[in-house]
Amino acid sequence: MSEMDDDILEILTGALDPEAQRQREQSVESTAEGSAALDAARETVAQILSSLPPEAPSASVRQRLMRELGGPSIDPATPAPAVRSRSPLGWIAAAALAASAATAVLMWSFESRETEWQAQALAEARAQGAELALERDELRELVAESDAELVEFDERLNALEVALLDAEKQIAMLRSPDVEIAKLRGRAGDPAHARVFWEWDQYYCYLHARELGSLAEGQTYALWVQGGDAEIVLAGAFAPAAGGEATLWTQLPRDMGRVVKVWITIESAPAGPAPTGAVALEAL
Repeated sequence: MSEMDDDILEILTGALDPEAQRQREQSVESTAEGSAALDAARETVAQILSSLPPEAPSASVRQRLMRELGGPSIDPATPAPAVRSRSPLGWIAAAALAASAATAVLMWSFESRETEWQAQALAEARAQGAELALERDELRELVAESDAELVEFDERLNALEVALLDAEKQIAMLRSPDVEIAKLRGRAGDPAHARVFWEWDQYYCYLHARELGSLAEGQTYALWVQGGDAEIVLAGAFAPAAGGEATLWTQLPRDMGRVVKVWITIESAPAGPAPTGAVALEAL
């Protein structure tokens, strides 16, 4: 309870002597807020008193009430109107209503200030919430960008790991004493040449070609391997880089016989299960 609430309560209950009452009223009414609060409190008390059953107050009480409500002064010698006395239950009800009036006065004063404080706090909270939402959206964008970069890094890392593993296998195969090699040359003065390596432990096959001619759209080079049982197997299809160099790393079928022939043709992409195009490179 604030100091102004205490002053209003003392003014309405008549707990002050006339001079103190006058000074207290002047003090409360010196501000617009205090004047409005006192007027509202007086109106509330007047409504509650008007709702009570009639009761003859004492002359001093009548004088104080009329003074508080701004009515005419009353001669103490003038008898009060005769009314029936109130039962104890009536006094209890009157006391309860008076307490409700005092509570209403205090709550009105408190709520008026509370509403102003809540509005200010709400405005500050909304402003802070807008700033936090903006910061959240910025962080989400950064996270999304970071996630995309991580995905790209993971893909590149996986590709490098696969390439490294293949390189290690190729080195091991090329260093093996059991590796077999076939040298291929282009036809009719074509400078293209290639070497094909394979081994029978893991059936790996590696091709390295150079000076290959460019291909027309929809064409591809195809490496063919023929086993001892005359079965022809497509080892793989490939296209050369800008300088005519190409590599191919693959694994031959384990059920094929020993390689007896290796050659390269130009096929329509994708290459079929059997060679149909012109021979580009063949064994020397």
